[in-house]
Amino acid sequence: MLSGFRVNTLDVPQALSFKARDYARGKRNAARMLTGTFSNRGELSSSEIRDAFRSSLQAHREKFKDIHESVKAANALGVTEQEIARVLDSGGLSKQDVRLALRGRFVPYRPSERFYRSVMRSALSEASNEAERQRLRERYRDRMQELMQLYEEEGQPEVIE
Repeated sequence: MLSGFRVNTLDVPQALSFKARDYARGKRNAARMLTGTFSNRGELSSSEIRDAFRSSLQAHREKFKDIHESVKAANALGVTEQEIARVLDSGGLSKQDVRLALRGRFVPYRPSERFYRSVMRSALSEASNEAERQRLRERYRDRMQELMQLYEEEGQPEVIE
């Protein structure tokens, strides 16, 4: 009885490019978990904000671990850091994300000040009177403070081996 093996060649840069796109998509989705909840104009409990933060953080961390493992594997297979960086960049990662993936340094997503201002402006534009606008300002200010506290407690950068 004969059995045959089929020889396949692996295009490491192409595989890494797919991983880069997957990471970029996953990072955006993880960010939306948080920003979508934060943008909600209704009442949100502290536990809803905390749950959205933790879900977003966990999803982002898992995607980061995946891309970092792929970077390490590509390097072990002989792909240079320069080539890895080029492939990650062409796969949709920012320059900062490329550097972080190469170094194994996970930095949690943080909504920008621009995001907070945009959410506040949008909410305030739909308020019917000054009392409602003031209530919305306080609501979003409280949410932002709560979110910043969560980042201080649980959202610090970390090294992924």
